[in-house]
Amino acid sequence: MMTLPNCLNSLGRPLGVWITVFCLLVSAGRLGAATDLPLNLDNGVRELLTETSSSHAAATAKIAPNGIARKAVRDQAGRVMLRIHLNGKMTLAEVRALLVASGARITTEASSYRHGAISAFVPVNKITELARSPGVLSISLGRHPIRNAGLVISGGALQLRTPEVNAQGFDGTGISVGVLSDSYDKALTDLNGDPLTDHAAEDIASDDLPMSGVYVIEDAVDETPGDPTVFDEGRAMLQIVHDIAPAAQLAFATAFVSDIDFADNIRKLRTDPSANCDVIVDDVFYTQEPIFSDGIIAQAVNDVATSTVLAGKKVMYFSSAGNQQGGGYLSTFNPISDFLARVGQPGQNLDLSAVPQALTSGGFHNFNPNPGPADISQTFLITAQTTVEFDFQWNDPFDVVNGVTTDYNILIFDVNGQFLSSFSGTADNFSTQEPIEDIAVTNSSDSDAYYQIVITRAGSSPATPTARKIRYLAIDDFGSGVGASEYYQPAAPSTFGHNCSAHAFGTAAYVYDDNPSVPVAPPFTASIEDFTSQGPATIDFDSMGNRLMTSEIRQKPDIAAPDGGNTTFFGFDYEGDGFPNFFGTSAAAPHAAGVAALLLNKAAVDSTTLTEADVRTALQNSVLDPHDIDPLFIRGTATGQLSGHRGSAASLEVKGFGNGSNASSRDPNFFTVTFTPGRTGETLTRLTIDLISAGLKFDSTSDTGFPFTLGDVRGIFPASITANISKQNPNIESITLFFKKGTFNAGTSVSFGIDRDYIGDGGGNGADLMQNGRISASTTRGGLQGTFMNTFGSGYSILDGFGLIDAVQAAAAVP
Repeated sequence: MMTLPNCLNSLGRPLGVWITVFCLLVSAGRLGAATDLPLNLDNGVRELLTETSSSHAAATAKIAPNGIARKAVRDQAGRVMLRIHLNGKMTLAEVRALLVASGARITTEASSYRHGAISAFVPVNKITELARSPGVLSISLGRHPIRNAGLVISGGALQLRTPEVNAQGFDGTGISVGVLSDSYDKALTDLNGDPLTDHAAEDIASDDLPMSGVYVIEDAVDETPGDPTVFDEGRAMLQIVHDIAPAAQLAFATAFVSDIDFADNIRKLRTDPSANCDVIVDDVFYTQEPIFSDGIIAQAVNDVATSTVLAGKKVMYFSSAGNQQGGGYLSTFNPISDFLARVGQPGQNLDLSAVPQALTSGGFHNFNPNPGPADISQTFLITAQTTVEFDFQWNDPFDVVNGVTTDYNILIFDVNGQFLSSFSGTADNFSTQEPIEDIAVTNSSDSDAYYQIVITRAGSSPATPTARKIRYLAIDDFGSGVGASEYYQPAAPSTFGHNCSAHAFGTAAYVYDDNPSVPVAPPFTASIEDFTSQGPATIDFDSMGNRLMTSEIRQKPDIAAPDGGNTTFFGFDYEGDGFPNFFGTSAAAPHAAGVAALLLNKAAVDSTTLTEADVRTALQNSVLDPHDIDPLFIRGTATGQLSGHRGSAASLEVKGFGNGSNASSRDPNFFTVTFTPGRTGETLTRLTIDLISAGLKFDSTSDTGFPFTLGDVRGIFPASITANISKQNPNIESITLFFKKGTFNAGTSVSFGIDRDYIGDGGGNGADLMQNGRISASTTRGGLQGTFMNTFGSGYSILDGFGLIDAVQAAAAVP
């Protein structure tokens, strides 16, 4: 066998050159033998590199199925978590610069330990090069510690990277976290109605809850067999907090007795010596909570967070933003007179003869925001055997003597225009001193049915009402938002109440991984949930009910956190690993609260105190990836290719506007097309939209989809528009619209709707999902091409606040 030097010399090159080449190959990680790797790599890294460098890893690496390399922690870019110890020959800053230059993402630095240590996600092909750096003492594989955290761990905890923060020594020690929800240990059945066999005792025995147990201030009332009202959702939330901050003390109090009891329990979690909470989190709201002011629950949140009323420490308060995306409506009261409404309006079939005039004397709200005839009703589809609750409010103060200035009503009519008095909201709000009409409309038939909503004012003095802002939230039996079929507002706020108080962290939800593995492991691809409620919140009153000179606009929700993680009993099995998964902003909020406990723990270790502003800054600045800063909206711009004097300099813009609700799939104004000619006389003649590259298709059926329907059309006659769209087809790859020559000019706009679905599935309604969809068009001078694109960046958005938080980054920001 030829020795290495003789082998190199035989190739006709000087030895020094070949040694250099050999070293470069080793440095680049292209030689796989373990003996060629730097000796300052631990076994895990060596096994990882040996396996990675071979195209036949199973045959050459000889790594057991449970080898330590299998525990490698990777980020979404495929980089591997490493622990790098320094030897003092280079400064920490110099080694940090090497890591950054290699493409690594540094998570933590420890300058006070020995000569320094760094944890970072490092590209695999850069590990050997870094190991040979003169300042590196050793490199070892970062991995999750072995701990007795129970049968399950939330995938959300892994997505947040909280095990890495735990490994740094911060596990919630000395911090108390309180949870408010339905119940802790009262449920008799699970969500499917089957007998519940997993209770608090089993969770404590499996260490899915602390071995010391949970301090319970007040649990829900005992459940009536066969009539479940509670499901121990609070215990599921406590499991999440325990996954993230396993050493934290936990407490619970129910929020299901009343809004007053809820507010009282918020304060008790702070003042009860056995609870003494540093962090509080809840996942419920009451429809009676004010929309335009801070009610009794919100004021309790402010009390525990600011300590202006309660002596002692200040609490970090987290709350679910809500699961009602798509259920909102917001407007300024735009009246037409009672007289004009009753003599009849074009296109209206309302029979107002059965409606007492006292309910309508101040006029009817005109829902039509566009020029043209007034429309005093809004059509609403309610599915069979379903009840929809309408929480209708306006900007007057709650519970202030003589505070209500205006009495509005929400009237319900059937599709034929018959008044349904039993469903309508007609309270005398001057007497209740609460500006709210909270009603429920039930479709008890076996078929979907349309209803009509009418908003009126009782009384006409003063001529212009003091309270003019009106808003409602429509919620179905499952707590989901339901959108109108007419005059739909995809971006209307749907988060409100105490989670919008100035001192609460309203929390939106991302599914921790939209393509989960079994077992759960990184890399994770988190995506925002299409039910999470959007903001912002508009506040018109101070805590005493005094009207503010200028409205306060609160950027709500504040942050986002993951949902969909495992519990022992609550939810349904998402990954197929045998354990149920907990979804909703109810699951996101305790994830965020658990991270806050880790931040407070780290600060306490360093004998520092974090303010609410400190925690807010750390969480909001921890977001790793840019997020969609114009959610529910997407824009596609198509331009032409010029060649000499030929072609078109025109541009075409197609906007999509809608959320994930079914109402968006049926919105006739979802798409809006406008055109800018390149030359005088140039007009648009054809438009084709293809969403296959976005993973979407069109569904023109009446049963499962929504046929092509024109909406708001300006500057062109509908007769000048034709569509090459097959009818009653659920699998359309592209749609094409044709415009009569000379009719689609500058200033023309055409809005239309047609259902969009995921290929092979339903859903797919949100505008943001059209990213990378394609547009092509023809004008009288040439062709245009373009792509739908969202706008990504940093900062606040109405849907997820400042974005999906990261525990490692947040902890690194704590002094």
